[in-house]
Amino acid sequence: MRKLGRCLVSTTLLMTACAGRDSELASEPGIDSLVAEILSHSQETPDGRGFLPIAVAEGTIAKLHAGLAVQNRGDLDAMQLHALHVIHAIDPSQVESGPGMGFGLQHAMDGIVTRVRLAMAEPQADAEVINLANGVLANSENVKGWADKALSLAEEIRSTTDDADAGALVVELKSQADHIVIGFDADNDGEIRSVEGEGGLRQLEGDMDELALAIQQPPI
Repeated sequence: MRKLGRCLVSTTLLMTACAGRDSELASEPGIDSLVAEILSHSQETPDGRGFLPIAVAEGTIAKLHAGLAVQNRGDLDAMQLHALHVIHAIDPSQVESGPGMGFGLQHAMDGIVTRVRLAMAEPQADAEVINLANGVLANSENVKGWADKALSLAEEIRSTTDDADAGALVVELKSQADHIVIGFDADNDGEIRSVEGEGGLRQLEGDMDELALAIQQPPI
């Protein structure tokens, strides 16, 4: 799986473009600043990281603990513990403590969607930028939908008293958590695209890298 440093080239370009403009962009954020908030730095996130690295970190934690829940089928306490960890990674307002970053996948995704929509409204947003941004939005909605399903399943696991029921639910939970990170080949054509029902965080990373590069290209 890609590490959090995946966007270094695009991030470097964006940081260079935004240097010396922080005070100006704080009041009127340009497209480069909005994309940089997603990829590299934001005042709203833990340690000032971008919304996308936070989303990838939280999604990866949710995926890990969904997998651990499956490995512990038959042990209700263990399955419920890992379900709680999944909830914390996705929405820490529901579970205060856990292995997540305390920001939450859903909160990070909301930050990405908001900034992409703002970027699409900027004068610099040409057809290529709009197309890439639409892919990011499609992937983001996919991730948010799978995260909602994962939360619902984790809550069911949390409240059940039956080992067998919990065992079936954790298998479903792992499937949704896997989709969050790696996407889902909905049409079974061997490829996961940036379209409704398919692209996840990995595809979102790729589109954001391309978007960052696209906004650095001078118009023809």
